[in-house]
Amino acid sequence: TATGPNSEHSASTTQNDTRITHGEQRAYQTSRYKMQMNSQRRTAAATRARPAALGRRALRVCALNGGERPIAGSRVLQAPKYYQNSGLVDSLGELVKDMFPYVSRPAIITWNRGSDDSERLVKSFPDGALVHEHRGECSRQVVEDVLAMCKAAGIDHVVAFGGGKVIDVGKMVASSINAKTVVVPSVASTDAPCTGLSVMYTPDGAFDEYVFFPKSPDLVVVDTQVLFNSPLRFTVAGIGDAMATYYEARAVMRNPNGVTLVNPFVFRPTLLSIAVARQCAETLYEHCEAALDAKKSGGPLNKSFEDVVEANILMSGIGAESGGLAAAHAIHNALVQFPESHSMLHGEKVAFGTIVQLIMEGDEEEALRVFKFNKMVGLPTSFKDLGIDITDERLQMVAQHCLSPDSTMWNMGPHVTAEQIIHAMVKAESLTMVLV
Repeated sequence: TATGPNSEHSASTTQNDTRITHGEQRAYQTSRYKMQMNSQRRTAAATRARPAALGRRALRVCALNGGERPIAGSRVLQAPKYYQNSGLVDSLGELVKDMFPYVSRPAIITWNRGSDDSERLVKSFPDGALVHEHRGECSRQVVEDVLAMCKAAGIDHVVAFGGGKVIDVGKMVASSINAKTVVVPSVASTDAPCTGLSVMYTPDGAFDEYVFFPKSPDLVVVDTQVLFNSPLRFTVAGIGDAMATYYEARAVMRNPNGVTLVNPFVFRPTLLSIAVARQCAETLYEHCEAALDAKKSGGPLNKSFEDVVEANILMSGIGAESGGLAAAHAIHNALVQFPESHSMLHGEKVAFGTIVQLIMEGDEEEALRVFKFNKMVGLPTSFKDLGIDITDERLQMVAQHCLSPDSTMWNMGPHVTAEQIIHAMVKAESLTMVLV
């Protein structure tokens, strides 16, 4: 097949875990939901008390480091309603009204209030909307500021139009006020539009944490003409993020204690979520070259580009959330502690992390395949490509960050060591010198 062996399903039959009752599971969910809405962190002593009292970071520890296994036999798949076509921003207001006839007070969070696409989107809401322009990080202060505006205006649905950080702000705000969430990506740079989570950063751009919601966005509307007109680099970065999806989901399935990103973190992937993740990779391997050629030449928009957009946003969103994350995203989250990495896009860092993960797994054939693919589409294959000055001390910093309790690295299994991570990073870096 296009993405390697299909042995990941055998791991799902080896679980002999203690069952959790429905009442305990509901208590688990309720505790997590209240904690997220209040944006509170529990102390370490409190989080160790009992499963139903776990805070956000402690729940990640419980789910990923072997302290608590998945519910035996429990699988999950989570997905939003999804529309994809060209020209959809012009009819967004009508589409939202058809979907949610009882909402009337929209807030539109956009990346650029003055852009032609934003103007068209705003005009599609004939009764008006609260419009807020956001540029910068998705940080707690930003979310609190936008949240205050939306509460004062009585907003009942939030439309997030932009890239990953605008979308993450929109999802945070909508979830906090129990409003409908409508996501309209302006670039195909990540799978953020379809996931029920936001990635929080500090004001200076360092990774803070993942925040998980009880559900996916209510509606995702993808205007492929908008994405086709967007800068090439964003689409390529989205390809890097999406290519990691299958390899990370495969690692989760192979690990009997691996869990998905669906809240609460006690669920195994479904066969369908793994199949979607695999299809995501196969689509990218098959269609990226034709899609990017069309984009580079200025058009016309072709089927290959439509397929790549679906892979970048929908397939990757389902595959990542309902399949789970592993080393590729753990490497990304560790790299953002270095200020020079902030000029690189999310998917560009994840793309390098995918090579590192495959080397950790001993799958050198697929590591070489991803390396060559990255070179072909223009994704980083080394720290040098990422603009990061790497030293022995920094390698150790990355490895230690990857082994933090709330890292997705734990989906690789309970016995990962700093030495393994460092060895894989060094070997990934050496591929450039050997193969180029």
